[in-house]
Amino acid sequence: MIIFWIFTLFVGAFFYAIFAMLVCRGILTVIRRSLILRERLAPETDVVQRTVETNRAIFWRRAFWVTLLPFLYLGVMYYGFGLFPDEAIAIIPSLLASFIGPVIYVVFLIIAQFMIFFLPIWMYIRIGKTMINPDDASFGVDMADIRGQKAAPGRGRRC
Repeated sequence: MIIFWIFTLFVGAFFYAIFAMLVCRGILTVIRRSLILRERLAPETDVVQRTVETNRAIFWRRAFWVTLLPFLYLGVMYYGFGLFPDEAIAIIPSLLASFIGPVIYVVFLIIAQFMIFFLPIWMYIRIGKTMINPDDASFGVDMADIRGQKAAPGRGRRC
């Protein structure tokens, strides 16, 4: 809570202070949850409060990973290619345009491979063909072909 007053009074940025306070709360929530998982700290006794704390920790952990992506991109562009952040942001549309063609091509190849392997099986299913292996007990045998006692076809139908 002290960070809120520091940013509000000394910096004069009220919304930045609220944002900094929320981020600090998120960091403390993730640290507290990691201590609970390591059994260094006891969890909440109230079930509702424990559920809220768990969900809050999951949210902040995901939020931190998502915010890491732009910094990772900008770092790779700066150290790998020597581009400053404004230049790196400016080339994002051209990077996306250069990746769209190969992605569409790979998706087409995946669909084509799927169709090559499974389209014949699907066609046999649609026209009603069934696979019969020679080791099946009913290979080429119909119930009408059974001769002999009347009870024998009845027993065969029950099985």
